[in-house]
Amino acid sequence: MEDIDDILDALCAAAEQRQLEPAWIPRLTDPDDEPLLQLAVEGQVPCIVTRNTRHLQPARAFGIEVLTPAEFLAKLRGNT
Repeated sequence: MEDIDDILDALCAAAEQRQLEPAWIPRLTDPDDEPLLQLAVEGQVPCIVTRNTRHLQPARAFGIEVLTPAEFLAKLRGNT
């Protein structure tokens, strides 16, 4: 558990606070997921890692891959 805390601490230390663009047009069925998609698009990330892949499929239209944690780890290990 301590290793996970160390990783999360490192991620938070490297993170940048960002104001999302107010003109964003919603694209998801769940409004609670919308900021995640918007941040991913504005941040030009290559993928979103989530257990909620079904609701985030519209991210693919922006060229963002949607992966489960297991799929992401397999990709990191070169198993895909």
